Formats: sequence, C-alpha cells, structure tokens
Amino acid sequence: MNKGFTLVELIVTFTLASLLIIILINVLILIKANYEEVNTRTKIYLEQAKMSNTINSLLSPNNIASIEDCSRTEDDFCIRFELNEEPYEFYIGYRNDEIDAWNTYGSSKLIKYGKPTLTYDGPYMIINIPISSPLYPNENFDINIVEDISYLD
Repeated sequence: MNKGFTLVELIVTFTLASLLIIILINVLILIKANYEEVNTRTKIYLEQAKMSNTINSLLSPNNIASIEDCSRTEDDFCIRFELNEEPYEFYIGYRNDEIDAWNTYGSSKLIKYGKPTLTYDGPYMIINIPISSPLYPNENFDINIVEDISYLD
C-alpha cells in the first residue's frame, strides 16, 4: 500500500495555503493603513490641543491688560497681548503660512495654518486660527478661542 500524497493533493494544499497567506497579508496591510491614519489624526489633534491650551492658559480670565495689533502688512497677522501676570507679554503672529504663538508653532507636513482672525462680539474677543491638513483636505481642525474682555473697558 502506498502511503504518500498524490500530486493533486499537494497542489490543492499549496494553493489553499497560498490563498490564506495572501488574505492574511491583505488584512495586515489594511490594519497598518488604518493604524497610520489614526496615528496621524492623533498627532494633529495633539498639536491642536497643545496650541489651544497654551493660548487659553496665558489668556486666562482677567489676565489681559491690553491688546495691540502689531501687523506690518495686510498679509500678516499679529496681535500682542500685554498680560497682568508673568509672562507679561504674549503674541500670536502669522506670516507665510506659519503661525507663531509664543515661538512654539510652525507648519509641518501634517498641519498647515491659515491666517487667523480676530473679531469682537460684545464683551467677547474671538480668535480663530484655521488649521488644515493636506492629508485630510475636507476636514476642519480650526482653533476657536473666546475670551470675555469686558473688564478692559
């Protein structure tokens, strides 16, 4: 009696094993792509939160002594805040697609900053810092900071 495998059985076994390996490789590629997307979004949100927390902590209630526009041209954006507590000065600047808030932030491959806007609505100062990502062109990661400055009047 012959106790070996036939050629057909070996071919079928290798074919099924190859299919399983191909499916597993595709699943691993999808998992890696999903991980990279989540990791990139997390980095964007962390940068957004870091900038927002920095600005909000410095512009804490009743800490603003004065607000001055320090822009040099219409294409620039610069606001200088004189503060009541240390540090006694803080500014938000924008030029050539780079934002500067306490010398901490610049554009990167993940994040592009747009020109900020400053508006007043009654006793509130509203700063909008546009943030976008080339990787997610249809999503908005803007920072909106609202401060009550009624005590400055």
